[in-house]
Amino acid sequence: ADAALLEALEAAPSLDAARVDADAPPVARVQYDGFDGPRGFRAIATRLGVMDNEKAGVPRGAYRGVVEFRRGPTTVYLAPPPDRVRAYVGGAEYDRV
Repeated sequence: ADAALLEALEAAPSLDAARVDADAPPVARVQYDGFDGPRGFRAIATRLGVMDNEKAGVPRGAYRGVVEFRRGPTTVYLAPPPDRVRAYVGGAEYDRV
């Protein structure tokens, strides 16, 4: 499952949260940076209308820091930077920044 997740994230084009609804490809990645702040998980999740809270420092519904959801015909991966996902797959603790 971890290898498939990494492969899907690396193959998905990166989009700004504002572009998810406008001509989005079938699969897209929206990157967040930390939990709070203007580029943080909470702000982007709120903008996209998905659950924006956390439990024990991990976004709810996340696997390895990645929250997958559908927006119309598009599968969206709301994810931290790829190096952080690789670290989580390797066993690193989730760091709430």
